[in-house]
Amino acid sequence: MPEGFAALTTVLAVLLGLLALFNAVQAVHPRLTWELSKWRYRDPAAVEPSRAVFRLRRVAAVVRFALFLAAAVLVAGIG
Repeated sequence: MPEGFAALTTVLAVLLGLLALFNAVQAVHPRLTWELSKWRYRDPAAVEPSRAVFRLRRVAAVVRFALFLAAAVLVAGIG
Protein backbone atom coordinates (compact mmCIF):
# COMPACT_ATOMS: atom_id res chain seq x y z
CA MET A 1 0.00 0.00 0.00
CA PRO A 2 1.33 3.48 -0.82
CA GLU A 3 2.55 5.59 2.10
CA GLY A 4 -0.09 8.28 1.55
CA PHE A 5 -2.89 5.86 2.33
CA ALA A 6 -1.49 4.82 5.71
CA ALA A 7 -2.49 8.11 7.34
CA LEU A 8 -5.93 8.00 5.73
CA THR A 9 -6.60 4.48 6.93
CA THR A 10 -5.52 5.47 10.44
CA VAL A 11 -7.90 8.43 10.43
CA LEU A 12 -10.70 6.25 9.07
CA ALA A 13 -10.05 3.57 11.71
CA VAL A 14 -10.15 6.19 14.49
CA LEU A 15 -13.40 7.68 13.16
CA LEU A 16 -15.00 4.26 12.92
CA GLY A 17 -13.79 3.51 16.45
CA LEU A 18 -15.40 6.72 17.71
CA LEU A 19 -18.65 5.80 15.99
CA ALA A 20 -18.47 2.38 17.63
CA LEU A 21 -17.90 4.04 21.02
CA PHE A 22 -20.88 6.36 20.56
CA ASN A 23 -23.08 3.41 19.67
CA ALA A 24 -21.83 1.44 22.68
CA VAL A 25 -22.89 4.34 24.92
CA GLN A 26 -26.22 4.49 23.08
CA ALA A 27 -26.72 0.75 23.67
CA VAL A 28 -26.06 1.12 27.40
CA HIS A 29 -28.10 4.32 27.77
CA PRO A 30 -30.66 4.49 24.91
CA ARG A 31 -32.40 7.51 26.45
CA LEU A 32 -29.30 9.63 25.90
CA THR A 33 -30.43 11.24 22.66
CA TRP A 34 -33.86 11.93 24.14
CA GLU A 35 -32.36 13.51 27.26
CA LEU A 36 -30.16 15.74 25.10
CA SER A 37 -32.97 16.84 22.77
CA LYS A 38 -36.08 17.06 24.94
CA TRP A 39 -35.43 20.74 25.68
CA ARG A 40 -36.79 21.53 22.20
CA TYR A 41 -40.34 20.56 23.19
CA ARG A 42 -42.77 22.67 25.14
CA ASP A 43 -44.13 19.61 26.96
CA PRO A 44 -41.47 16.87 26.80
CA ALA A 45 -43.56 14.40 28.80
CA ALA A 46 -46.28 14.49 26.14
CA VAL A 47 -43.96 13.54 23.29
CA GLU A 48 -41.53 11.21 25.10
CA PRO A 49 -40.93 7.99 23.14
CA SER A 50 -42.32 4.73 24.50
CA ARG A 51 -40.32 1.91 26.09
CA ALA A 52 -40.58 -0.06 22.85
CA VAL A 53 -38.86 2.76 20.97
CA PHE A 54 -36.02 2.81 23.49
CA ARG A 55 -35.65 -0.99 23.21
CA LEU A 56 -35.53 -0.70 19.43
CA ARG A 57 -32.89 2.04 19.72
CA ARG A 58 -30.84 -0.23 21.99
CA VAL A 59 -30.99 -3.13 19.53
CA ALA A 60 -30.12 -0.86 16.61
CA ALA A 61 -27.21 0.63 18.56
CA VAL A 62 -25.82 -2.85 19.33
CA VAL A 63 -26.00 -3.78 15.64
CA ARG A 64 -24.34 -0.52 14.59
CA PHE A 65 -21.70 -0.98 17.30
CA ALA A 66 -20.80 -4.41 15.94
CA LEU A 67 -20.66 -3.13 12.36
CA PHE A 68 -18.54 -0.07 13.15
CA LEU A 69 -16.19 -2.06 15.38
CA ALA A 70 -15.71 -4.71 12.70
CA ALA A 71 -15.10 -2.01 10.08
CA ALA A 72 -12.58 -0.27 12.34
CA VAL A 73 -10.70 -3.50 12.94
CA LEU A 74 -10.67 -4.32 9.23
CA VAL A 75 -9.45 -0.85 8.27
CA ALA A 76 -6.81 -0.87 11.00
CA GLY A 77 -5.63 -4.27 9.74
CA ILE A 78 -5.27 -2.88 6.22
CA GLY A 79 -3.21 0.11 7.42
